[in-house]
Amino acid sequence: MHWLLMLTYLVLVAAPAGVWIHESGHAIGSWFCRAEYMDLTLGAGKRIKEVRIGRKLTVHFHLLFTAGGHASSSRTHPYSRVEKVIISLGGPACNLAAGWLLMKFVFESNAWIRLFALYNLWIAMVNFIPFKWRGKKSDGYFVLRTIIDGRQSG
Repeated sequence: MHWLLMLTYLVLVAAPAGVWIHESGHAIGSWFCRAEYMDLTLGAGKRIKEVRIGRKLTVHFHLLFTAGGHASSSRTHPYSRVEKVIISLGGPACNLAAGWLLMKFVFESNAWIRLFALYNLWIAMVNFIPFKWRGKKSDGYFVLRTIIDGRQSG
């Protein structure tokens, strides 16, 4: 696999698809915790499309579609600490599941799928690690803060 072709595939296909899987995982966690409204943002910059799915979910597509994403949800009463952890871990858990399934069932058959599987596993692992960098916080960071804040207040 030529490195330039591989890089192009990672940036234009694997990254946006991996972000979609990741942010959808947060939405699944929010749905599980009975969110009344969920909002997924894919990319950055100028919004190019907004899609409403059912009564609860809105997906925003932005011009720089390779530039990450964001998920948010809300409901009338606040989420418990356990629910916050479920929602935070939903993203990396979906990447982990996608990577594992692709590795288990189609890993050997196609180099592009193998790369996508490894990319999803990488996204999961990075997001499980608690870190804060330039104002961005990993899902692991949110989980750790939720646990620490809960112990300090309870």
